[in-house]
Amino acid sequence: MLISDVEQLNEKMSYGLTNHSVLQADQVSVHYGDNQVLKDVSISLRERSVYALIGPSGCGKSTLLRCFNRMNDFVETFRFDGKISFFGHNIYDPDIDPEVIRKSIGMVFQKPNPFPASIYKNIMWAPKINGMDQDWDELVETSLKQVGLWDEVSDRLNRSGLELSGGQQQRLCIARTIAMNPKVILMDEPCASLDPISTAKIEELIEQLKEKYTILIVTHSMQQARRTSDFSAFMYQGEIIEHGITKDIFESPRERLTQEYVNGKIG
Repeated sequence: MLISDVEQLNEKMSYGLTNHSVLQADQVSVHYGDNQVLKDVSISLRERSVYALIGPSGCGKSTLLRCFNRMNDFVETFRFDGKISFFGHNIYDPDIDPEVIRKSIGMVFQKPNPFPASIYKNIMWAPKINGMDQDWDELVETSLKQVGLWDEVSDRLNRSGLELSGGQQQRLCIARTIAMNPKVILMDEPCASLDPISTAKIEELIEQLKEKYTILIVTHSMQQARRTSDFSAFMYQGEIIEHGITKDIFESPRERLTQEYVNGKIG
C-alpha cells in the first residue's frame, strides 16, 4: 500500500524508532549515468543533533544530502543503491510516496528562494495546499518567531518576501520549512551567499533549532562546522573517510586524510 500522507508515515515511524536514530544510510552508492558519485556510504543521525558534512568540492556532500529526502529523483541519470532508513523505514521502498518524505524531511538551499508572494503566504502556502488544518495567523507567527523574524517583519506580513535582505530571506525559507512540522531539516550551504552578520544569525538559529529538530548541514567552512555541529563527517571522493564527534574530528582525527583536510593540506 502506498504511504501517501504524513499521518500514515508517522504511524509507521512510531514502530520503527530504534536507538534514537532518525536517519540512517547503509551502503549507499549513487551514479549519475556512468559516473559514480557516492561509494558505499554509511552514517546514522541521532535525534535533536546537528551534523555537518565537510570535505572538498565535488566529494559528494550535496548528493548525499539530497538522497535523504529523495531530491535526486528529479535527475534523469540518477541511480541509487543501498538503503536509507527514516525512523526504521526504507524511504526508497516502493510503498513510500517521495512527497511525504519531503514534507517530513525539509530542505533549505544555498541561495534563499522565497516564493514571489507575501511573507504571510510564504509560510502558510505549503501547509494549506497539503491539507493541514491550522490557525494560519498562529502558524505564521509561531514559525517566524522560531527563526527570530517576527519582530522584524510583523508589521509588513503582506509585503513580498523578496523585499527582505538576503539573511532575512534565508530565515524566511527556514520558517517556511518549519511550518510543515518536519522531523529533519537539511541545509545545503545555507550561509554561502550571506554576509558575516547574517551568517552569525543563521548559526545561532541552528543551535536553537536542534532542541526540536535533527539538522544535517553541508558546509565548506570548517569554522562553521566546528561552531554549529555536534557531529561531523569528512567526505572525500565519494566516501565518508571518518565521522564522529565534531571536536574529535578536528582535534584528534583518526585518519590521515581527515588530518590533512582539517589542517588545510588538501581540499
